[in-house]
Amino acid sequence: RREGNNEAQESSLGPLQSPSKPITYRVRDLPGECSWDGIRELLDATLGFSEGQSDIIIRSLAYSSGYSGLKTATISSVVLAGILDEKTNHWTFELLGHTQTTADGQSRPRFIILDSHFEGLTPLNSPKQQDHHLDVIALTGLGGHAFTSFKQREQDFMWLRDTMPDDLPGAQVWTYGYDSRLTASQSFQDLEALSSKFRRLLVSSRVQYTALVQMSQDQSTEIVATYRAIYGILFFGCPNQGMNIDSLLAWCDGQPNQQLLLTLKHSSERLRHLCRNFSKSFTFPDSRIISFYETKLSPTAVKSADGVWSMTGPLSVLVDASSATHGRPGEDQAHHIQALNRNHSEMVKFGRKDVDYDIVLGFLKEFAKSASDIIRARFSLDGKLPSSAERDTLGDTSKNRHTLFSTSRDDLRSHEISKWLAPAAYECGYYQDDLEEARSFRHEGTCRWIETRPEFVKWSNCKDEAAHSLLWIHAIPGAGKTVLASYLVRFLEGPQNLRIQPQPIFYFFCKNADPDKNNALAIAKALAHQLIQSPQVASHDIVKDLRSQMESGGRSRAINFRPLFELVCSHLNKLSRAIIIIDAADECSDVDKLLPGLILLTEKGTAKVILTSRREPNLINILQDKPGLGMELEDVQEDIRHYLEYQVDQSQVLSHARVRHRITRILNIRSKGMFLWVVLMIKEFEVCLTVEEIEDTLNSLPDGLNGVYERILTRLHDSLKPLRKNFCCRLLKWIALAKRPLRLTEVGEALRIQYAVAIDDFGNTQHLLCSTRELELVCGSLVTVKDGVIQLIHLSTKEFLIDQKRASDLSQDIHAFFVRTQDDSALLSGICVMYLSTCCVPGTLARDDSPKGWQMDEAKLLEYAYLNWLLHLTESSSQALLRQEPTLQRFLASRNSLYWLEICFTIDRETHSTLSTHLQAVFNWCLPYTPEDSGSRSPQGLVPLLHYWAKSYLQLLDDYGPSLKNWPHEVHYIDPERVFEPSGFQILESLRQSGSYHRHLVLKDSKPRRFSMIGSAHKALQKYTGLTDHYGCFLVDERRQVFFTLDKEVYTAPRIYCQDISTGKRLSPIIDTEFGENNCLLRSEGATLSACGQYLGIVYSWRELGGMTIYTAIWHLSELFDFSGAGHVQWARKINSLSTRAPGKLAMFSTNPVAFDDDGFVYCPHGRVDLTSGVQKQISRERKSEGLLDVTFSRDGQSAVLASAGDYPVGGCIVEDISPGGELTVMSYPKVKETITFSRALSSSRRFIIWSRHCCLVYDRFSQRTQELDRAPVAGNVRFLISKDEKILLGVNDTNDSLDREITRIIIWRQSDSLFDFWAEKAVRGLLRGFCLDERHNLLYMVSPGRIWSRVDISTTGLIDPDFNSDEPQISRTEYEVSRDSTRMIILRRRIEK
Repeated sequence: RREGNNEAQESSLGPLQSPSKPITYRVRDLPGECSWDGIRELLDATLGFSEGQSDIIIRSLAYSSGYSGLKTATISSVVLAGILDEKTNHWTFELLGHTQTTADGQSRPRFIILDSHFEGLTPLNSPKQQDHHLDVIALTGLGGHAFTSFKQREQDFMWLRDTMPDDLPGAQVWTYGYDSRLTASQSFQDLEALSSKFRRLLVSSRVQYTALVQMSQDQSTEIVATYRAIYGILFFGCPNQGMNIDSLLAWCDGQPNQQLLLTLKHSSERLRHLCRNFSKSFTFPDSRIISFYETKLSPTAVKSADGVWSMTGPLSVLVDASSATHGRPGEDQAHHIQALNRNHSEMVKFGRKDVDYDIVLGFLKEFAKSASDIIRARFSLDGKLPSSAERDTLGDTSKNRHTLFSTSRDDLRSHEISKWLAPAAYECGYYQDDLEEARSFRHEGTCRWIETRPEFVKWSNCKDEAAHSLLWIHAIPGAGKTVLASYLVRFLEGPQNLRIQPQPIFYFFCKNADPDKNNALAIAKALAHQLIQSPQVASHDIVKDLRSQMESGGRSRAINFRPLFELVCSHLNKLSRAIIIIDAADECSDVDKLLPGLILLTEKGTAKVILTSRREPNLINILQDKPGLGMELEDVQEDIRHYLEYQVDQSQVLSHARVRHRITRILNIRSKGMFLWVVLMIKEFEVCLTVEEIEDTLNSLPDGLNGVYERILTRLHDSLKPLRKNFCCRLLKWIALAKRPLRLTEVGEALRIQYAVAIDDFGNTQHLLCSTRELELVCGSLVTVKDGVIQLIHLSTKEFLIDQKRASDLSQDIHAFFVRTQDDSALLSGICVMYLSTCCVPGTLARDDSPKGWQMDEAKLLEYAYLNWLLHLTESSSQALLRQEPTLQRFLASRNSLYWLEICFTIDRETHSTLSTHLQAVFNWCLPYTPEDSGSRSPQGLVPLLHYWAKSYLQLLDDYGPSLKNWPHEVHYIDPERVFEPSGFQILESLRQSGSYHRHLVLKDSKPRRFSMIGSAHKALQKYTGLTDHYGCFLVDERRQVFFTLDKEVYTAPRIYCQDISTGKRLSPIIDTEFGENNCLLRSEGATLSACGQYLGIVYSWRELGGMTIYTAIWHLSELFDFSGAGHVQWARKINSLSTRAPGKLAMFSTNPVAFDDDGFVYCPHGRVDLTSGVQKQISRERKSEGLLDVTFSRDGQSAVLASAGDYPVGGCIVEDISPGGELTVMSYPKVKETITFSRALSSSRRFIIWSRHCCLVYDRFSQRTQELDRAPVAGNVRFLISKDEKILLGVNDTNDSLDREITRIIIWRQSDSLFDFWAEKAVRGLLRGFCLDERHNLLYMVSPGRIWSRVDISTTGLIDPDFNSDEPQISRTEYEVSRDSTRMIILRRRIEK
């Protein structure tokens, strides 16, 4: 390269001139049959050299692609330049005596191409095909040349061509060149364009950051294959974090390529983004990256007197070591980094026998040794050998194949898990972005005071002392806690920290305004991802554990905090004193979930923790006895002084001799340790136009951050024109109340709609045209814009703007800037709904699940508005919401809301849970404003409409949510009568008029009827919302004729459901609010309904750090249940809850872990509880110290089968009469030789005890006889029920038939003479998900895997289904299915026989 090397690739001399040194040329499209010896003669003849005139020397000859076709050569010559056209560096010559045949059979002349630019890929050698297993590609840098950048200066030696093919057998060596010259460039291509071209050429032939990032995101098969075939990279002075381009900018001044150069500057946003994404994209754990950095100063660009630029200017460091070696996490150790005692332009200009070349060759040989097997493993993720084509590419060795296959599968799983851990709005490694952003705010030399603070020294030097393993750094708002935390991460992981042994460091930066960064779950996900990336962690183990949790959760993203955090803690326990740094813990909404686990880690001595935050009351309560470090004024005052001196020196205004020292001194004193106050005041000074104005500002400095904010708002009021002031007020309201950081496009669209509403012109197309700088000027430094996202500058800014009490004490002039939370939330909700109304129209979405009528880029506000309008609504007051009544009524009572639901599931298939939570919040918000008589048919007003609408849509999601997840458009085929009922709101009537529901018709007796998506009408129960498709309880209330159900295992707050047996209608679920949505795994162990039907008792268990917890909830049920669907039905309220820690291992509870007696007491694993007073009393006198294992109560609660660790006799159980004066019975049975722990039941009178393991036994306590049940199940799981009158014993046996199909056996025994005789048996396909007895009507209710209930009459020997019409022995039915386009029909005829 002429510019970068000071060594011209001279190829443009005049026809009568010859250079003094040979020039290297590339010759392409040479015939494949040409040999090394024949090329010279061919070129001499083609170029017209006579004998003795040519001095061409052939330097290399290689196939251009594969091992057939054309070849490429490199040649050197002195005289050749004299005959070539000097106006170009690319020449074409006809190849004399050679022709080529075209596809149509015609003969055409053949040409060769000669060039000196070496752009594109150039092969430098061709190893034997059977030996070829490695490709080495060398890429040049900015202003470089693909050949001379690697050539020894002043010599003709080029190591890639002349030495490496022999030193690295089996490798084919290539160079890649591209036009990045600096002089007279007319190109405006950017990094993306350059890398895309390289990527395509690389694929077509058979890498710097951008190309790899693109490859990892491209779904093309060839691209993915090429990406997976990359084993290692050597970076020579690569400017990961920018380079010194000051002299080069002047060289390119006014040229189109100046923008490309600017992307390489220090602190470049593009480079920072590229660097972060590279570590996320090239994630193969078996790959290698080596970074080389320069240790000599390099000449800079300078312009001579005659106007010629050259690299002969003052010496400087072009790419410093930190920029050149900033690679992937874990690759900052000495064996990943290598210094070269060269300047930047000479880093790869190796000579013969060069020591630096030997170092590079050593790394390449290490790569070559393992690359083939590892790449083969990547191509064999399914455990199969590569195809023949892949073997041709990868070679034929196959060492350690099975181990390598496992490694590559782990890598694939790691990528899937990273996606599972990533929040919806970010990629998984976003915490690295936050760290880099915080570091960018740190001024050089600051934060070092902490290294000598005694509290930090104690923390850093502690070994196993739990007392000093947690350090709480607290300070006032704006003191620089986040910057300090970023410094600590770098300090503790860097080589400068000589006192502390290198330890794995994990970190997180909380941000209150971002829902993906303000909760304990976000922290747990970030820590889990950092564990995967940490070199000190066995990635295979944690990937395996995370994958198991991911599969059990059944969701595309992690949503449950406790199991994930427990997993993180278990792997942190395996490390040697890991370090965890959590910044802004006060901005974590549920930090109380996180801190106990972190404290436990420090107490075990497995981790050291640093927390930064304000001194908030909730944190004081938890951390009051932990070591604290308060950031004092004297700590940060010196840092502030350094920062002020730097800022004053950089400003032409502030550096005026008359004020500079006063600014530094006064601001330092008045800051009171608040860095943010100083930053804001500097910006206030920068708008001053004169020295006198600066002095006036110095004489009236505000106190504290709130004083600065008031000053900024006052200045905005005085300086902004009315339109801009109005714009600023609206913008601040959106940013302050937004549920997540907003993109500029979203803010612009929201303000456009708001402006259109204000002027009553919805056709207005005014858009936000302000630049980032203008936005910051309009809002007076209160906002910051980065990467197209706009936010308030600090959490304290939001707290100031929403403080109405403070606003009332300030000048009336600035009241308009403040946010009235309830009023403005109503406005934002209305704007979002108005926007959704424009999107939610027929034709908006295609019917094949893919958005065609809109794109996210076009629907600028849709991604924010589609869920957050509900949250804004719940923060409004009813009075404020009335101003949005017309907009909301039009939306809620029309088909637009169904289109909105379709959009929700199209944008995010996993939105079901979030949507249900938001709708439930709306429903609850309406309750205080909904009159008691709102159950009437014609309630009036917006709030009753919202209440009715939210309730109906919650029901819709319960019934159809799983179907909508996969087929969002099916929402339009739901019969509205299934969701809405006739009401004064006219929703049902509106939907009937605006759509047709003839897609599903069932014809019976020639009479058509509507058919919904759920097939079995009212027999379909509430869907499973838990992890398993079993119900934790399935109870029938014989008096009310309703079902009660709840899920077996859930991570969310448990819900109780009630459904009418005759109509299938349901009440709104009751949510146990003691549990959060991200709680641990709750398991329902059983439930019981009191005999009077007034009380419902439920027992749960869950495992957490330190053991198992048993929890019992007692609910009081309403006397009457209103299934009319109008108004809110609060049908249950919790009257008591108890929890007990079980240190022993908890066994599965049996049939009745909770029972009610007739005297107002409830019996549960915690003891006897008075339903009226809530007094609790222990019930077992014989319970051992090891802890409760199991308990089964009689149905009247007066007796119990109890078990503690070690209680059971061999072949028996313990029965305790817990009534006053009761006795203890120990039973055993000689046929059973092991402890019986499998299943038990106890009759109401305590007379009969049933237990089983390998046989089923009944013990009669009155006659003291033990009976072995006839035809009792001997395999599978069996559960027992005894009727209240003790006449019927029911056994439900889950087992398999002879064909290994899952079936359930239902067995009935009847009492006769104190013995139970076999009565009837029935087998049903599949395993029952729940069952219960209706003894009043002699019915057994069962739930199939499809959530459809059925029943049998247990008084009949055949267990007949009473719903089956025995008078009609066979039923003929015909169903018609019409295709969506009405062009085809399917006819299905069924014949159902008894």
